Amino acid sequence: MTDSPLRSAVATPARTAGGARTELRLRSSGPEGADYEARWFLGAARSDEEATRDGADVPAAHGNARIAAGGEVTIDVAAGHLPGWLRVFTDKLLRTTARSVVAGRYPRRLTRWRDDDGP
Repeated sequence: MTDSPLRSAVATPARTAGGARTELRLRSSGPEGADYEARWFLGAARSDEEATRDGADVPAAHGNARIAAGGEVTIDVAAGHLPGWLRVFTDKLLRTTARSVVAGRYPRRLTRWRDDDGP
């Protein structure tokens, strides 16, 4: 299955020169809410060759994100640095997701790109 052209196209993440990519993967969900594995990738102005050599697919930060039954969001960073603007973005993404949940069915995966709030 790994040799599939479609799988290769989907599995190769986009690289950005700035901003960040947020990846959330559902670990568990139920009446009490949802628990996501969270990974954040910061963009960098590097060539594809440099990015591949330097391990660009290594997240700048990773941790857990939870949505409680009432829509409250908790983000815990286990390792790395999560800029404030990216934490706020992730919080808003999860709150929006919580409002759109029907019958306790949370999305299995959320991936979003966002420009940074830099100068």
